[in-house]
Amino acid sequence: MLETRFVIAQMLAAAARTDEALTELEAIRPLLADAFGPESTQVRNLNRQIERMREGG
Repeated sequence: MLETRFVIAQMLAAAARTDEALTELEAIRPLLADAFGPESTQVRNLNRQIERMREGG
């Protein structure tokens, strides 16, 4: 499920639907933190991606 939602977020971002992509990424962040730990590489990478989208890049 996490992977599917991540792919959906990527597709939304590619279609310039940034707000929807951010909503998806922010929704899966706590699930990733539960699965891998809040300091995991997966969560850090997701945080970076969310930040880039928020900055418009």
